[in-house]
Formats: sequence, structure tokens, C-alpha cells
Amino acid sequence: MKRITTHIQCCLLAIIVIFTASCSKEKLSDVMSTENLPNVSLALDDRIDIGNGNNFTLDHSELTVPVTINFSGTTPKAFNVQITTNTDTVTKLVANGSLPVNTVALEEGTFTFPPVVDIAFGVNSVTFNLQISRSFLEKKHGKNVAVAIKMNDPAKGNTIAPGKNATVILIKTADLIAADAVHYVSFSNPGGNEFLVTKTTNYTLGSQDIIIPVSLGLSGEPGQEFTVEVLSKPDTVTTLINNGTLTNTVLFDSKSYSVPNPKVRFTAGKGSAIFDLRVRLVDLLAQKGKNVAFALTLKNPSKFQLSQTKKTIIVVINPHDFSRPYNGVPFVISGTINKASDHIYAASYDLGGEGVAYHDDGNKDGSSVFRSPDNVDVAQNSPTSAIGWTNSGEWLTYSVIVEETGEYEMNMLLGSNNDNGRYSVFFDNTNVSGILAVTSTGSYGNYQPHLSTVQLTKGRHIMKVFWDNGSHDYNGVIFTRKK
Repeated sequence: MKRITTHIQCCLLAIIVIFTASCSKEKLSDVMSTENLPNVSLALDDRIDIGNGNNFTLDHSELTVPVTINFSGTTPKAFNVQITTNTDTVTKLVANGSLPVNTVALEEGTFTFPPVVDIAFGVNSVTFNLQISRSFLEKKHGKNVAVAIKMNDPAKGNTIAPGKNATVILIKTADLIAADAVHYVSFSNPGGNEFLVTKTTNYTLGSQDIIIPVSLGLSGEPGQEFTVEVLSKPDTVTTLINNGTLTNTVLFDSKSYSVPNPKVRFTAGKGSAIFDLRVRLVDLLAQKGKNVAFALTLKNPSKFQLSQTKKTIIVVINPHDFSRPYNGVPFVISGTINKASDHIYAASYDLGGEGVAYHDDGNKDGSSVFRSPDNVDVAQNSPTSAIGWTNSGEWLTYSVIVEETGEYEMNMLLGSNNDNGRYSVFFDNTNVSGILAVTSTGSYGNYQPHLSTVQLTKGRHIMKVFWDNGSHDYNGVIFTRKK
């Protein structure tokens, strides 16, 4: 029984060996036809037109054109053929009238194709893809774009049919892409090419800079992520000043503003992007009686194209729209320990107007003359120093310089006939005090110390006094460094 099993095993092993050898032999000969088919000749269509048909695929990034090589019969073996392109051919075809006069050639780097096409045994045709940058086609929108594809050197004895070695692919961009689907990258500011920064513009006022968010837009349906660069373009402003377009304006020094992240990124599927523009406050406020202007321009989008009418923005800023020290220089908060700083009087809040230097929610009460036309309610006392008729949500700003970083006693001089008042003090939009209570002093005009401790940082700052709950009078504040 054992010997019989051994014989069976040997027979099975032999069968496996024979089968494997047969398969191996079949694998080696799978490039050969058992019918001994003749070699084939290869042919391309003379021209492929791309426009309104369905012989292509177009997405947000590229146009894909399938190119088919036809054979005179069934291929008798696997082989390959070389593929090349020639842009000069397009120029010649336009010159001899074979292509429309408004046809331009595809540029190198804007398309890809397989340099070698592998062809299998037993097929009558093979298709490969030519992929073309949509951005390039959109830049040439309204023109025809063409490229010549040529076959060379088919292997293993196969040939190319006479006159069938090349095809011209003609892309009718106006038919392929609707005008409103063309992608343009642009500034999307409401003022067109001019971005006039006024007190109503959305911005953040810091101790050193004005931070202005600037919007970019993309026309057409958003696609994949891409970037675009923001650069300075001073010559544009110089020209506009010299030709009288910008009056009472000076060119702002490029060192006085910056774009911290000049390569702006559009995330996938988004048709807009925002970058921050920083303007040095001290340089802006140094200008007297004139607007300042500078230009930003877009360059080098990694996809799509730039709007020719909205790729440059002229930023014009009126320094008077921004907070400035009322006395011409900031209040100084002394860095000497136990030395009381000068009194920062309430009515000496910064210049700049509503929404910039202060916020007041009603008409002007108290003195109708002092700090007019501001609606801040200045008390009618002498000297004119106090603010009254405070309401919740109102605020005042003061330009200050802190000489040293440290712990300071903050003495707010307040008057009230009740304990309802609440206030906060901010430095550069950071609440340094928390919400503090106003205790009754017997009357609004009886200004008494309200002491608290705050941590201040050395440097120039914008101090904001904010009324969380109004109904008290404010005479000013005195800081004394303790540590």
C-alpha cells in the first residue's frame, strides 16, 4: 500500500511538473499568435477636434483627450511604439491654411503624454491619454489650441501606414469652456483697483501695526488647492501720483508695510482666500496732511490665471482716520518704581473719530464745543478733563508708552452716586484688568480713587477703557509701577 501511494505521489508530481512547464512555455510564447498572424500597420486619425463633443474629459485641473492608434489587423505579438510631439507643425499648418488663423500651439510643460505606448497581443487598437493643463487653455480662451502627435519606430517589424503617422488635436477653447467658467484670480475688494482704507474698514489696531485683512477671489467653480503670490509694486503708485490720479498722496515706504505670508493659499473647494496686510502705525501717523498709498500685485498663481483688471490693488490710507495721540505724543507710563505717572485725563482720548478712537452710542451731552464734532460726552468742568453720561458698551482709547515691563497700580478716578458701574481696561485688545466695580462716591462729580493691579509690558500700546456697565463719570487714570 505504501509503494502504491508513493507511485501515485510521483505521478502527481510529474503531472504538476509537466503542467508548470507547459504554463511556462505558454507564458514565454504568449506574445506569439498560434495562428501566425501577419505584422500590422499603425494609423492615427488626421485630426481630432475637441469642443462640444464627448471625446474628452474636462475637470478643474486638466483636459484629458484619448488618442487611439488603429491597426490594420489583429496584433500578432506584443510590441511598442514611440510617441513624440512637434509644436512647429502647428505653426506650419496655420501658415498654409490647414488650421484656423487664431490657432496657437500648446506650450512645453502644459501637457503630458506617454513617450512609449505598449501594445498587447491580439488587439485591433490601443488608446493613450494626452493630458493638457486647464489653466493654459483658460489663458488662451477664445483661441484655438493645437498640438501635433506623431508615431515613430514601431517595434518587432510592424509598420506605420503611409500618411497616417501623425494626428493634430485641435481644441476649440470657447466651445470647450464657457466664458463664465474661466477661472480668474483677483483682488475682491469692493473698490475695484482702489482699496481706500477708512475708519469703517475692518481692521485690527495693535500697539505696533494696523492689521488689515485683504480678500482674494476666484471666479469659476473652485477645484484643487493652489497658491498665488502677493508682491509690492511701487511704480504703479508713482505713476498715479505723477499723472494726477492720486492727489494729496505720498508713496508709502515699503519698509512701513508688509505681508507676513506673501504666498496666499486657496484651499481645495474654496473660491476665496484672505491674507493679512500689516501697516506700521508709527510710520502712518508720522504723515501729516497727506494720504499714503502703496500697491500690491498678484503673481505666479500655481493654477489658473490672473484677472487683468483686478490683479493689482492700490491701498490708500488717510492717517487721520486712525487713532493718534490727542496731545501729539503718547502718554508716558513711568517705569520708575513708586513714581506716579502723569495723569491721563479722560477727555484727552486719541484722535481718530467714532469706531477708531472711541465709541459713543448717542448725541453729544455736556460741553457742545470741546472735542467737537465727536459725540463723546465731555463734562462741563474746568479744566475740561472728565467724561460723563457713560453707557454700557462705550469706550475710549489712549496712545501710551510703557517705559518698563512690570506690575502697576492702576488708579481710576471715578465718580458715581451708586455701585452699579463696571469697567475694563484693555492694552492692545487684551483685557489686563478684568471687569472692575465702580463704588459710589456720593455724586458723579466727586472723583475718587479706584485702585487695582495690572501687569503691563514695555512699549507703545493702545489703552482702551471700556464701560461694561455705564452710569458713572470718569476723570482719568494714573499708573504707578510697584514691581
